[in-house]
Amino acid sequence: GSLLVAIDGELTEVYSTLPLKIKRRKKGNTYRAFKEDQAYVLHKNVFGKTHPELAKLGLISNLYLPISYRKKSIGVLIVNSKKVRHFNAKELNIMQLFGSMASMGIRKTQLYDETKKALGRCEE
Repeated sequence: GSLLVAIDGELTEVYSTLPLKIKRRKKGNTYRAFKEDQAYVLHKNVFGKTHPELAKLGLISNLYLPISYRKKSIGVLIVNSKKVRHFNAKELNIMQLFGSMASMGIRKTQLYDETKKALGRCEE
């Protein structure tokens, strides 16, 4: 999968298990999950049209999970699956719980960085 975080309004990939770099389009699936703050699953029939290289890796479905903090999207977690079946409701609920925990970690890191920068300016 991949984790993308919004930095200055742009989704930036901060981690990925994929052996290749995917160009994220502003009107693509990742930005859709980010803007709509809605999780969804896509089959290779859909994402394979724009990213055939993902289908070549054997991926069958992708879960796009927005990461939100205080009702504001701060990133997207993409979970790739090589299974024929899609994610079920139980798996989706577990992933949404994981997304909530990830959002707290991401936001704490952002706040820590902002605090370090602010303190650094005070010392000048």
